[in-house]
Amino acid sequence: MGCRAPRQGVLEYEDGQTITLDVGDYVNIPAHVKHRVKSTVSGATTIWLAIFY
Repeated sequence: MGCRAPRQGVLEYEDGQTITLDVGDYVNIPAHVKHRVKSTVSGATTIWLAIFY
């Protein structure tokens, strides 16, 4: 068993609430809710997939 570096991203909503996401996690953000990517792990490639429905 090897040691794997964390691969996390942090989303922040306009009200200051944050959500930490790891590999394979997802979040459903309702329409018109303001948010941003606050941080990702330095030195790692991060891919965000947005699906609008």
